[in-house]
Amino acid sequence: MSLIHFPKIKEDKNQYTDSRIKGLMTTENVKNLFDISTTTLYRWSSQDNILPKYKVGRRIYFKGEDVERLIK
Repeated sequence: MSLIHFPKIKEDKNQYTDSRIKGLMTTENVKNLFDISTTTLYRWSSQDNILPKYKVGRRIYFKGEDVERLIK
């Protein structure tokens, strides 16, 4: 049983494509995509280094490439 819920993504010519994964993603985007809590996302980005975060001012973003790599 997996504890991480990965979204279903269309596979086209061995490339994962999803309109939800592009450029920079907000914390809300990532939380909704993986169906996880704020605490889990914080743990993934800060303590476990599963998903690197990028701060712009007071806001936190995640690269779509990093999210896609996590899905694979």
